[in-house]
Amino acid sequence: MHQRKPVNPARALEQRALKIVRTWLADSGELIDDSAGNGPDFRIRYKVGHSAVGEIGWATVQARQEQWNRVLKEPVPQVIALRHGSGSWSAGLTQRALIKRVLAELPALIYDLIATGVERLEIYDGWPRCEISNRARALGVTYIWSANHQGPDEVIYFLPGSGGAIPSEPNLVVDWVEGFLRKLDKMDLSNKMRDFDDLEKHVFVFAGDAADFGIQELLARFKTVLPTREPALRHWVTHLWVMPEWTMLSERGGGLYTRGQGWSYASDPTVGQRSDGPGR
Repeated sequence: MHQRKPVNPARALEQRALKIVRTWLADSGELIDDSAGNGPDFRIRYKVGHSAVGEIGWATVQARQEQWNRVLKEPVPQVIALRHGSGSWSAGLTQRALIKRVLAELPALIYDLIATGVERLEIYDGWPRCEISNRARALGVTYIWSANHQGPDEVIYFLPGSGGAIPSEPNLVVDWVEGFLRKLDKMDLSNKMRDFDDLEKHVFVFAGDAADFGIQELLARFKTVLPTREPALRHWVTHLWVMPEWTMLSERGGGLYTRGQGWSYASDPTVGQRSDGPGR
């Protein structure tokens, strides 16, 4: 069985945000990672003398975070061992799936599929209606597929993704991020930096599965079309970064709003090209 190192999704996104800001910063200053502490997630010391602080947020569904927290407790996350001769399988889960129950019951479900010669099962709300399908539905499983008869003998399960249509109006992103920052549990992204003396205060938001699929894809297309409306921010916030957690595009990027200058495109160096540098 392949041993995989557990990855905390929130921590991984924090590190990705820092790489994006560091690329934007280029050689104009030093980026300091403070995400492990109780203060702002990062600081910037510019060579010209002033400084900045920044907070990183993630628009995700709480149920997904709880699922990931449970998954990452396992010695080999997202992998369940099967008995010899079962081969490799993959399975998709809904957000309501209880990981503890999936770990306990999914192998027996796969053994019954093998016994009946079924190599692919897709589950919808009302179809199919049979004993195995009903068990899968009760587990919160959306599909089970045979991947390789020769092994390794395991099933890899995947947490839910998203999909949908892509709108054409980039100002919808501004509407969305304003609403996100107004949520009671997200106000700290701005409020945490209010009393700091730094000249710049950055809020960095990843649009995850709590944002519509179209919002994420609009963000990824900011290289060709940008919002024209300024976001309504707390008066001390000078910079707003908005990045898609996922995109179908080969190059990943998003938007940077700078107070007094408007919106610009910011590329993601973890996939794609470098950005053009600071736009202060």
